[in-house]
Amino acid sequence: MSLLRASIALVLAGVIGVATACSTTETTPRRSSSSGDDDDDDDDDDGKSSTSSSGGAVTPSDYATELCARFDRCSPGEVEAEWGDAKTCATNHEKDIAPLRAAASTGMTAAALTACANKLKTEPCDKRIDQIAECEFKGKLAAGADCSNDVQCDTGSCIYANATATCGKCTALGAEGADCANADCARDLFCNAEDKCVKRIAAGGDCTQGPCEGDLRCVGRKCTAPVAKDATCTEPASEEDEEPCAFGSFCFGGTCKPYPTPTAKAGEACSPTIGCINGYCNFDTNKCAAYGVEGAKCEAPWDCQRPLDCIDDKCAFDNEVTTCN
Repeated sequence: MSLLRASIALVLAGVIGVATACSTTETTPRRSSSSGDDDDDDDDDDGKSSTSSSGGAVTPSDYATELCARFDRCSPGEVEAEWGDAKTCATNHEKDIAPLRAAASTGMTAAALTACANKLKTEPCDKRIDQIAECEFKGKLAAGADCSNDVQCDTGSCIYANATATCGKCTALGAEGADCANADCARDLFCNAEDKCVKRIAAGGDCTQGPCEGDLRCVGRKCTAPVAKDATCTEPASEEDEEPCAFGSFCFGGTCKPYPTPTAKAGEACSPTIGCINGYCNFDTNKCAAYGVEGAKCEAPWDCQRPLDCIDDKCAFDNEVTTCN
């Protein structure tokens, strides 16, 4: 994986707020991450899958469509570089959240997705999705109820006792100072090495100890403000370092430069000034490499088109929802 794509992925996921579905193979305690909302009333069709009854065409929700528009607005050229076009981007994200929308007692209703989409239109690019209240999809299950995913719980948190558990329990979010060995922390907090909910790392703090607050970037082990376009920067030294430059630019040759407009196709020559369409520039070969679509062979998550993951050596959606009650 090129450091360029690694840094882009970290910035988009952490700040723009790429939302992904749950995993059923996480560590102990397992937290199911979420991104949607749904209602199971008999007279409400919000819980139905976005896939057609024949299993064919997918109609993206307002949320999936606006999420991709946000990518394009906050990082021009990113949609074309990653997915080729906005339709493919939205379709991929809609497929990713479809099981969450159909889950029992889900909070990922059509109305909630639209409310989140409306906020995504107006919120600044440096605001993480987990800072947007309208994008916290909370379901109908009370604390203590069996669950498969966060979106089913009215607390917004489904915790698994261990990696082999088939279902979790809806669990209250921990306030600052609360124990988080078996719980998630409230907004803008994280669980530190001592299993306590604490504030995100402030500017100048050691980001190896946890995530940075706001739009700060982890560069050289320190939480640092993003560097403006055309200003001097230090290129990421490892895949753990985040892109130091502000949105729409990346560090190359010691300067924050705008991302290149995607023009090259898979197999064609690329460089920091020649971007790839639906792929990334492999700087070992200086050729564009295409992202894997669903079912394609892979060796690592970054081989796959977001939000697909690499599961059993194939690109697939990591969005299984278990029936718990």
